[in-house]
Amino acid sequence: MEILFWTPPWPTQSGDLFFHKNAFEKHLLVQANTLAKSGCNVTVACPDSYRSAVQNLSQKAKVIYLNSKEAITLNGGFADPSPDLYRFGKDSEFSGKAIKWLFPQLGVKYDVIMIWENPVPFLETMFPEAVIVHQMPGAFARPPYPHMVTFDVNGLYRSGTLHTQFDDIVRRQPQQRQFTQAFREKVNSILEKYTLRSREDILRGKAASKIGLIPLQISDHYAFQVDTPYHNQSDFLIDVLGEANDDVAMIVTQYVHKLYRDQILDPKFEEFIKSQFNNVHYEKFFDTVPSVSQYLLPLVDELHIASSSLALQALCWDTAIHVHSKTQYEKLNNLQKYGKSSRDSVLDFVLGKNQVLASEVTQNAKTLTSILEQLTKQSRPSTVDTLPNISEINPAYNELVLNSFRQQEARNSLKAVGFYPEMCEMETPKKFRSELSNKKYELISFDLFDTLIERPLEAPADAYKLLEYELKGEGIEVPFDFATKRLKAELIARKDIKSEEITLEDIYAVFQRLFNVSSAIIETLQQRELDLELHLARPRRVGQECWQAAISTGVPICITSDMYLPGTHIRKILSKTGYSQAEIVYLSSELNKTKKTGNLFNHIAKDRGIPTSSILHVGDNLRTDINSAKEQGVATFHIPKSVDVMKRNPHYRHVFAKRQPIEDLPRSAIAWNLANRFFDDYECADLDTMTRGTPKDFGYAVLGPLIFGYVVWLRQEAIRQNIDALYFLSREGKLIKSIFDVLESIAPSNIRSVYLYGSRRAIRVPAIATVADILDVAANPFSEETTIGSLLHERFGIKEEELDIDLLKRFGFGSVKVKMTKNKAESFYQLATALSDVILKHAEQEKIIYLKYLNQMGFSESQRPAVVDIGWKANMQGAISQLLGRGVDGFYFATLQDAERWKDKGNKIYAYYAASTPITEHSPILCHRLFLEYFWCEGSPSVTSIREDSNGACVPVFNSMQEPPLRLELIERVHSGALLFAKALCDSFGPELLNRDFSPALVDRCMNQFIINPSKQDASIFEEHFFEDSFGGVSKGYLISPKSWNDQIRISRSYWKHGANALVGQQIDSKNHSFKRISMRTKLVLACVWPILKSDLNERESNEFHNEPWTLFGNAKDPAMIIIGRLAGLR
Repeated sequence: MEILFWTPPWPTQSGDLFFHKNAFEKHLLVQANTLAKSGCNVTVACPDSYRSAVQNLSQKAKVIYLNSKEAITLNGGFADPSPDLYRFGKDSEFSGKAIKWLFPQLGVKYDVIMIWENPVPFLETMFPEAVIVHQMPGAFARPPYPHMVTFDVNGLYRSGTLHTQFDDIVRRQPQQRQFTQAFREKVNSILEKYTLRSREDILRGKAASKIGLIPLQISDHYAFQVDTPYHNQSDFLIDVLGEANDDVAMIVTQYVHKLYRDQILDPKFEEFIKSQFNNVHYEKFFDTVPSVSQYLLPLVDELHIASSSLALQALCWDTAIHVHSKTQYEKLNNLQKYGKSSRDSVLDFVLGKNQVLASEVTQNAKTLTSILEQLTKQSRPSTVDTLPNISEINPAYNELVLNSFRQQEARNSLKAVGFYPEMCEMETPKKFRSELSNKKYELISFDLFDTLIERPLEAPADAYKLLEYELKGEGIEVPFDFATKRLKAELIARKDIKSEEITLEDIYAVFQRLFNVSSAIIETLQQRELDLELHLARPRRVGQECWQAAISTGVPICITSDMYLPGTHIRKILSKTGYSQAEIVYLSSELNKTKKTGNLFNHIAKDRGIPTSSILHVGDNLRTDINSAKEQGVATFHIPKSVDVMKRNPHYRHVFAKRQPIEDLPRSAIAWNLANRFFDDYECADLDTMTRGTPKDFGYAVLGPLIFGYVVWLRQEAIRQNIDALYFLSREGKLIKSIFDVLESIAPSNIRSVYLYGSRRAIRVPAIATVADILDVAANPFSEETTIGSLLHERFGIKEEELDIDLLKRFGFGSVKVKMTKNKAESFYQLATALSDVILKHAEQEKIIYLKYLNQMGFSESQRPAVVDIGWKANMQGAISQLLGRGVDGFYFATLQDAERWKDKGNKIYAYYAASTPITEHSPILCHRLFLEYFWCEGSPSVTSIREDSNGACVPVFNSMQEPPLRLELIERVHSGALLFAKALCDSFGPELLNRDFSPALVDRCMNQFIINPSKQDASIFEEHFFEDSFGGVSKGYLISPKSWNDQIRISRSYWKHGANALVGQQIDSKNHSFKRISMRTKLVLACVWPILKSDLNERESNEFHNEPWTLFGNAKDPAMIIIGRLAGLR
């Protein structure tokens, strides 16, 4: 083939003569060398100013240097001719000039012309028979994506195949549906680890519920200048913001690259934009992050572009795409009209025929020449159907793409700007690569199950229980207690065996003999077990990376497995999980030789004609993969099974202590998911903590199982009770709703999911109708730090200017600034009674608006609505029922005995973890309710009331006191971890999971272990985090108090004493939660003061004096008690 590589000799974008030099050196010259070495006749036409770069060109290639000075003169200066060439094509005036100038310099005929992102109508005219390959950076070009380039023979932008043949593309069924879905899933799983900001971060302080993204591009780019009506990015930004819905918060990012940047948002313009448009979100930090928009895309509901290729990345998500000009992406505006599969069709085309791995078209001569040969044989223009599919040219291509994601590069670039993704580079593959470099092997052997692939179960036998449930759910006849019988049949078959290995047929023959089952049922059971094994199989990440390292050596690779499944099925599993590159599979069920005896290793050596010492075997099982192999002289590399590694961690060993031979799906799924996240890579597994000391991992491992179990129960119970709408009460309901919505996405129940703004203040005050109701609210405990004025405002909405000072004085309050004390409680009740008319008037006004709000949210229209909350006393449910004048259903994580009173008023109350419990001491979780609320409750300010806006819509009024940044950051990460846990379980098992019983006794284990026995690193997550509750009367307190000169003082001031204790290194008696150590000084002082104090202390205080004196004196406000505490060393 005669191939010309073209680079323009005149100035292009921004008048830059060297604009294309980077692409010329790093892409076009590499392609030229590859094709020249493969026997093609290669000519490189480039500016003479690029001479230094051409030194690396193969001597087999010819070079035509184009005089840049002449080209500049031809162009009439340094203005970029690209817009003119792109707009008018062959009719462009400059195109005619270029033809005359180039005609004597270029050859007569070329089969292929390779170019990089510049319009060339003059070449199309000069060489009408040539295939012109237009290349440019792909939509998936920057880390963590594989390095992909656009490779289009029809053109770029509006001339490209995606635009010109869009209708054919979307109506075409995806040709590689499995690969496209695998790519999308990989993108989702990787980018969720790089959460630069949360949705809460973006929406905070804005009157919006949705998020949009506006990625600004390059104003000087020729396609932007021609295809859009905008002069620059400022025009584009103002236009998009002007059209935006008020309910959408708009993130704005700028184009910042090491080679080029277009930044319009200087401080003055930023101030102007934010003054004109309320919901704009721009951060200077975004300008420091390479390719920042792709990290924000997973957060957003809408993408607003002109020509940004981010539109193609958005196909990996459910993001709505809005294209604001007639660019190459304009038809993505109307994707929905083509049907649900249209996204898949477009992404399938992009990945299969339009964007290709750069390495495949620069360094792989076989792939590149095959593509070009196919193209030269086609009539032009090429159609969607005739364009080459790369995976047909290179059968390993799809697997290569999935293995080419550059996560470590992305992580390094983010670390360079001060952002640390919660993931680490795997150490085991690094160790494996070192092993491969230290010795040259003739064969690398991999075990299959639990090394290269895994099932998402704690133990393989748990699959039998899953199979049993699946079959029963489909109405298929299954022998009673099938799972246990299936395991028993396998054990007996192995016992009776007269050869080295059994087969699946052997197992079911024993099953039929033992349990007298018909052949038809046996055939069904056997086939369904094979189907389930294929369905459950997925690549193990650490094994996958080691596999890739082995491939890179060029050494032959084989699979070596002791397995009873048939070889045809094993090969299906290998194909599904991406291990089809194995040269051969050595299977015990086919060869009747096993690793366990060592005979399989000897067979492999003999079959390959090599000594066993030249084989490296990689596996998880210490007995069969390591010890047995070593006995035969085989070198080994151990990758322990993740569940086995997890049980070396004392915390998880306690959580998953006792195991039945076959466990049900909930325990098995939870155990595997935790093992997979934290212990897949043994070399960097943390064997001392539960959460590696990170909030996100706390959300995943500790809160995740607990709230997931609750939400599964909630959904089951709501369906059982015929609930048609669930109203999740803010703020604790936010995370519950998010996880409920995840469950609904895989198995819709048609129950409406609604987020309802409310709080004890916002709902209980409108429900006040009598003086008794006033006293009920007034009777809540209060902080002794609060003033009478603020307490009346927080409890009843009375403003300080509404208060009569003489009335206050009558009840012992000299002013609104008087602080509350315990001995003023009775006076407060009397004052509240005296203010009843004012309070009832406020309550009536708020009642009217809140009822309107409930109606606006569809509460009145629902046949059987129910509220959802974390729980305790069901007071908000009771208040809503009082407002409505009828009973309401309520679902809770747990309720205390006080909730019973609302049942007497026609309300139905359902609780998951504990119902109307009178005692909480037996439960670490219920003993630490404030701790649970702290990280369960979302980070937005509390709602104080509901008001009507200018349009008559009911909107929330938020407390002016913002949450501290320390808590906001923690909550965002904790909740993202819990949500990730829920998605991981659902992704693994789908709807099947939602019919299981996630018992409280199972899902509370991680939380109980964390509360009672935290490691120092785990406890540090909550160090110096404080809480307070103005309505509920909880004064400011610390989960774990800041450091103090005295450890006992620090512990006494901490709500979570086990956590504080972990940080200072003492031990707590887990039965009575009291400390074992008390100093002699403290004992002496306490003995002296007890006779004096005992008559003034109530029962609780007396107990604290004797059992936890640091609590009594550490929290004391009385001056005398403070002095005693200091004398005793307790303050």
